[in-house]
Amino acid sequence: MRPARPRTIIAVGVLAALATIGATALTNTAAAAPSSGPVVNEVYGGGGNSGATLKNDFIELANRSAAPIAVDGWSVQYISAAPGVTTTWSVTPLAGSIAAGGRYLIGEGAGAGGTADLPPTQAAGGTNMSGTSGTVALVNSATPLTCKTAADCAADPSVIDLVGYGTAVVHEGAADAPVTASTTSVQRTSAPDTDNNATDFAAGTPAPVNSKGETTPGGDPTDPGQPGTARIHDIQGTTRISPLNGKQVTNVPGIVTGVR
Repeated sequence: MRPARPRTIIAVGVLAALATIGATALTNTAAAAPSSGPVVNEVYGGGGNSGATLKNDFIELANRSAAPIAVDGWSVQYISAAPGVTTTWSVTPLAGSIAAGGRYLIGEGAGAGGTADLPPTQAAGGTNMSGTSGTVALVNSATPLTCKTAADCAADPSVIDLVGYGTAVVHEGAADAPVTASTTSVQRTSAPDTDNNATDFAAGTPAPVNSKGETTPGGDPTDPGQPGTARIHDIQGTTRISPLNGKQVTNVPGIVTGVR
């Protein structure tokens, strides 16, 4: 007959191990995994509205992975903030790919106002998005979504990423991204994705960037808060002193080479 004491010690050890596993499982469940692929990076629905600079609405995608992502047959889709029984998703088909760490710009509906065009886009649609509240989804097909609640859309495996802004019924996580206006868009922060639109996005001046790194013509190349429009030749100038001497310039696209 085996002594009782060792069995008691073993039982306690098993319970302790189970408790540790349980705590680990709870911790992993509570933490949202960062996105490692394509995401909706910026949404602007105020294009062409009174007070707007840009003529068009736009959606910008970003690829957070280290490899290109093909989006042939995919789409971006939009639905109003409070969809009714007959409300449907508007679909803009996509094609091509998003480079590793790159952007992909989709132009949408135009208004009567605004003075600036978008940089060349990689896809275009005619969706007139709300300038204050709405929902945009990145979908791995061109089939219109049918979900109209946050829970139903979260359960749809075709939804790659989703952003509800303002007071949208359909959003990702506990709350919407900020409300927007004619002069503001919602922009993804550089922090890891938390799957909560309110945490992952902030409102700011619309700053569309396309696959070549091009931005809106006429932007301020010295403003570190938005993608720069300065190019290498702008910095070099024609004399030994740069015309941008003393100014901070960021996000300059291009490659500098030296020849001896």
